Amino acid sequence: MPRRADPDPPLPTLISAERALSAGLTRDQIRHRVRSGRWVVIGQGMYRRSDWAPEPGLDEFARARIDHAHRAVAAARTNPGAVIGFHSAAVMHQLPLFAPLPDHVVLVAPPGHWYGRRPGLLIRRGSLRPEDVAGQGIRVTVPARTWVDVARTGRLADALSVGDGGLRLGRFEGTDLSQALERFGSGRGCRRADLALRHVTGARETPLESGSWAYFVEYRLPLPRMQVEFRDPTGRLIGRVDFYWERAGVIGECDGRLKYGSPATLYAEKRREDALRAEGHRVVRWGWQDLRDARLAKRLRRELT
Repeated sequence: MPRRADPDPPLPTLISAERALSAGLTRDQIRHRVRSGRWVVIGQGMYRRSDWAPEPGLDEFARARIDHAHRAVAAARTNPGAVIGFHSAAVMHQLPLFAPLPDHVVLVAPPGHWYGRRPGLLIRRGSLRPEDVAGQGIRVTVPARTWVDVARTGRLADALSVGDGGLRLGRFEGTDLSQALERFGSGRGCRRADLALRHVTGARETPLESGSWAYFVEYRLPLPRMQVEFRDPTGRLIGRVDFYWERAGVIGECDGRLKYGSPATLYAEKRREDALRAEGHRVVRWGWQDLRDARLAKRLRRELT
């Protein structure tokens, strides 16, 4: 007869070996749960039930962020003295990244600690002040320090996405970012972060809008106004647009694949665009893929001249 599955005792979503043992399981029972696929290993001595599922209705990006957060917590628990940092800290603070999440978790370790790569893990050497770190047990770089690390080492699109999102969500103020960056002096990547700081604003509402602004900067396009409202001659609101180049009369709209969810909303958007064109404006649309090369920049330059 097949072995009868013994039920799990009450356990949290993330299960450490020590927690499982204290709940009454034996090491053999833990190994059996892993071999049978009931539990999934997410870190050294850390597990999660394979039937775990996030809240219904979450999209694939939200599920990926939750999975990354679980793996970050597991990595921090098995690397005492290290702190969750960089893009992994952005996930922990629910700060939006532009780029897809990398497969690896990033920890920051003090001098003297082992650092390097392991499967699914990157440990970077770094010095952190007490004010750079939050949390007890599982420690994470604070949002402002997280932004500085992302801005110093990543793309401008990620720096703007994290910075814009943090301002919008109230995770930090602009002065917090400038003070955190000043502590690095002229260190590696600070010039890149300083450029990002000059463009961070809470006005952009999505990572795609932040990434679009980074694209304008990198391709040296004229910078538009943001979140502009348009009304018809009667004063009725036609809509608010992402970007507007007023001198050229060009509206820019960036469309994420999740932005419109039904035929009714697609039809409403078409009517909105028709109304904007009827007022004499030209509309240029783009999506995630369009920010990967220079073709959109050439198209915008033609429209703006």
